[in-house]
Amino acid sequence: MNIGLYLQDATNTSEEGFYRLLDQVSKRDIDLLVFPEVAWSPLSSEIEELAIFSYDGERNDLPEIESLVRSIAERVGCAIIFSACDRSEAIYSLYLNPSPQKGDTECKLYVKSVVTPFSVFDLSDNGYEEYIDELYEPISLNGYRLGMTICYDATMPAINRMYGLKEVDAIINSSGGHVDYKKWSYYQKVRAMENQCSTLCTMSYRDPEARNNSWIFGYNQFGEVLSFTPLNGKASLSGRNQPGQVYVCSLNKSCRELGSEVRGETDEYFSQQPTQNKIVEFTINPDHWPQEKRRLRNVEPGLYTADHNQKTLVFVEISGEDILHPETVQRLMYSMAIHDLPNKRYLIINPWPEIDCEYYQKVLSNVLKIRSAENYSAVILHSPNLSACFQVGRNKSFQVVRRESNGEFGIDLSRTTGPEAIWKNKTLLQMRASWRDNYELLLQRVVDFNEIKK
Repeated sequence: MNIGLYLQDATNTSEEGFYRLLDQVSKRDIDLLVFPEVAWSPLSSEIEELAIFSYDGERNDLPEIESLVRSIAERVGCAIIFSACDRSEAIYSLYLNPSPQKGDTECKLYVKSVVTPFSVFDLSDNGYEEYIDELYEPISLNGYRLGMTICYDATMPAINRMYGLKEVDAIINSSGGHVDYKKWSYYQKVRAMENQCSTLCTMSYRDPEARNNSWIFGYNQFGEVLSFTPLNGKASLSGRNQPGQVYVCSLNKSCRELGSEVRGETDEYFSQQPTQNKIVEFTINPDHWPQEKRRLRNVEPGLYTADHNQKTLVFVEISGEDILHPETVQRLMYSMAIHDLPNKRYLIINPWPEIDCEYYQKVLSNVLKIRSAENYSAVILHSPNLSACFQVGRNKSFQVVRRESNGEFGIDLSRTTGPEAIWKNKTLLQMRASWRDNYELLLQRVVDFNEIKK
């Protein structure tokens, strides 16, 4: 199946240029065209006056929205994912197939969860809980199963894991643009590996003066970079970040029967040098972990606590390959057994019997960095032949912590505040603490769904 990712140049709002691009796509063998988050179109001002929910008891405008988006899909001659913002600032993606074949999905709505003025997590009175199954039902297109996310939803593991457990072939993310390449590439790559599917991401180019660029991303289930062909057939000198271009990927179905061979590509930043934390509030020698955990309070299997300088240290032990399943980690980090403990600091301990060095370079090095970032915690990997420690930086970069000559890693506990750091009222980032309740509902649904599959 051929998927086109539109890296839209939002600085160019030409109606003629927009429809000219659609006509160019219509002449190519493209099954799905993906627009970026809050894409521009000549219909945008009309679409943004409509509502996707029944706010304050009013009727929603979904039929009108679907009609407008359908006109774009009919012009381009294939299924599309179009992202927009409604009149209450809810950001959504609407999938619409103007000519569905038997078994194909015709229309599907996805609503953004985090970093947004209005979140799907704002739905109350059991509204979100009842909406979960519908929200994460995969799209069917030409025998493929697809999931949709929007921008920072890619950083929330439970959202993506719902699709992975439903065995989608690809998760497609529409982002805003001007992102840190290193952070965004890690998230897209790890989401592909942990869910055994491809990930695709497109965005828009909005600000020529922005510090960061806009990109398209694509990885297969092994974390290998997917191949893209520009619609005009000419490779850009700057790679996958040419504004106004449509990049076409030939997607293959995901194969979940993996062999023993280690596939993938070495962590792009594997050569990053370990550094010592400037502030060290706690030290840990992973060689001593089996003995040390006997001195801790074992509140439930795999979860330990200790008091340290008016803080509560929370140790989450995840053995071996279980670290590849994000819900295994988050089930413990969000456990009710530690919910009311004060001033928590989180450390994820990942012991292995032995680690294949190639597997570490191609898989674990990527995954452990994302586990530190998505959980805002320290992650300590340990085996007889290899140990490492990762922390997320204050700007969400990834730090490889240096191991000292005495075998200890020095941890900066100010960067290990876990879920409490994520679910805060942050005006500039557009996050709310209250959303945690519905995220925990989703996480529990993931855990339950995984148990049923087992």
